[in-house]
Amino acid sequence: MSFKIHFQNKVYDGETFASMIWHEDYAANTARFLYNWYHKLPFIFFTSGSTGAPHAFGFNKEQLQASARLTITALRLRDYPQHIFCCINPKFVGGAMMIARALELDCEITLVEPNANVLALLSEDHPYTFASFVPIQLNVGNFSFSKFNRFRQVLIGGANIAPFLETQLKQGLPETFHTYGMTETLSHVALRRVGKEDSFYPLAHVKIKMTDGGCICIKTNFINHWIETHDEVNILNDGSFKVLGRSDFVINSGGIKLNPEQIENAISEALKVKKLIRGNFMISSISDDDLGQKCICVTTESISKFEFQELIDMISDKLPKYHLPKEIRVISEWPLTENGKTDRNAVKELIHNQGL
Repeated sequence: MSFKIHFQNKVYDGETFASMIWHEDYAANTARFLYNWYHKLPFIFFTSGSTGAPHAFGFNKEQLQASARLTITALRLRDYPQHIFCCINPKFVGGAMMIARALELDCEITLVEPNANVLALLSEDHPYTFASFVPIQLNVGNFSFSKFNRFRQVLIGGANIAPFLETQLKQGLPETFHTYGMTETLSHVALRRVGKEDSFYPLAHVKIKMTDGGCICIKTNFINHWIETHDEVNILNDGSFKVLGRSDFVINSGGIKLNPEQIENAISEALKVKKLIRGNFMISSISDDDLGQKCICVTTESISKFEFQELIDMISDKLPKYHLPKEIRVISEWPLTENGKTDRNAVKELIHNQGL
């Protein structure tokens, strides 16, 4: 078997695909990636912009190959024939590295335009063995276990996995991994087995340490300097780590530092018991004369004051009193970045504009 691209019901070899003029953004980005690969040109990837202005990072082909091999080795992808399913735009590192893995494996890859419900596009007897998704692509009402179970291995990255989605995924047959990584590290550098592990385990040749402020630093065999992140972690005795939240998300409310992601996790657990919030939600803040920043819950569907108080009661035994959201705000749209992450800054701007 050799590297082949399946796109819009046609099959191409890599060099032919790279030489063609494509009008679809997804295909054009793939062709650009392949052209750079075959001509050993630099690769430039931008961060998603979910927490600030996008930043650009440059890499060479050898670095992409080294990163791809780490994943291939960790998941034993050479043990059986692969047909990769890619539904993430290769403009971003997550999609680009799926193509890099296919090139390293010399296997077939099917490209599908990113879609909020990609499983609906697949046939019940699809041939794909390995795929990568962002959580929003699997967090759908008509989730198909029959289609999902045809994959052997699945990666999920780019955002936290809500507890109810984790419960759903661990019932499936594929080996499903939650990934930890970022643009700066050329995709994931650590994996957590969904439903079986609570912490992330670094891949081979990945070193980690903590800053004095409790944020993780990362070094790999293809990036020789330490990368300092904003992710606060707890490194365990076995070398794995748990992500506590981002230091740059912290809300300072009345002198008390609140971590939105920890509050979101508590709410997600409560929603497994009773689905009081039926739309998207996140924890944010608004200006407050007394507190400086007031912790609020933002959602796309309104709930009654009674339901909100019921939710607060459900999480009050999991969080300190001063970490509980003070009110709920509703927005009509849920801003996402190009690669499917919640755009936290855009959500805050929508809330701010409500108060004008």
